[in-house]
Amino acid sequence: MSEYEMVFTYLSAMFGRFRDDEDGAIAAEYIVLVGLAIVAAVVVGGVLWSKLKTGANNTDVPSPAAP
Repeated sequence: MSEYEMVFTYLSAMFGRFRDDEDGAIAAEYIVLVGLAIVAAVVVGGVLWSKLKTGANNTDVPSPAAP
């Protein structure tokens, strides 16, 4: 059994209990929505970090004049 088949079988068994249960369906939807929100937050954070780092690297800071 490959790793893919093992993970697929495990997840199918784990989420299979929620398939016929209304509360389980709501929980599964909640898990998916929270996961998507976390992924979106990470992407937005990465974009902001990249923009801030690029802006900071492009800032021209004059060197102090020698006395």
